[in-house]
Amino acid sequence: MSYPGDSLCSPRPTCIPAYDAEPIFQQCANGKRAVTYRWRNDTVCDTDGAVLPDGQTVACASCPAGFFINKANNSACTACPHGYFSSENNKEQCERCSSGKYAPLAQNYEELEAMPAGFDTRCEMVQTEARDLCAFHSGWVVANGSFTCLPSVPKGVRLVLRKKVNVTQEWGYMEFVYKYPSLSSSDPSELLKLKIDGYTIGILSFSQP
Repeated sequence: MSYPGDSLCSPRPTCIPAYDAEPIFQQCANGKRAVTYRWRNDTVCDTDGAVLPDGQTVACASCPAGFFINKANNSACTACPHGYFSSENNKEQCERCSSGKYAPLAQNYEELEAMPAGFDTRCEMVQTEARDLCAFHSGWVVANGSFTCLPSVPKGVRLVLRKKVNVTQEWGYMEFVYKYPSLSSSDPSELLKLKIDGYTIGILSFSQP
């Protein structure tokens, strides 16, 4: 493979099914649904010798706390309305807050199957060379139920994941879990930067000894 401006071609990395394959879910019925897999359109990995996961039948996606299974809307997982809450997964109705109490607004993103609505992702260059390293990469993707960066993304680019949140209270918090692969470079590498309203509030970095 090569990127615009390259002076030679480099071997394509071998496709990794856990990252480079995307699931295709069929309609849910009786608590079950079929799932098959295909290679992502934006991957540049080598599919020769790589094997897609076998199709299978899996349970329907769970409806997390704070949402309910809306029977009036084809069992769609729907957020509890203002003044109501659900503290467990797969609830069929929300409970009203008792007198003198309220339910703080919350958003949970787990067991993902596709990029959630409202998220914006893109690829940005961080090198000065006049070539478009982002020509074949759209940004973050959803794999294994979470947001992820594909291993085949070239060095010298930054992948941005952005979500607009309307803050309605004076306080709040964000909680997330992350994993990173081992790095082959001995130079310190910035892996994850967290910004709110354009201000950097945290940088997670890792370097090998």
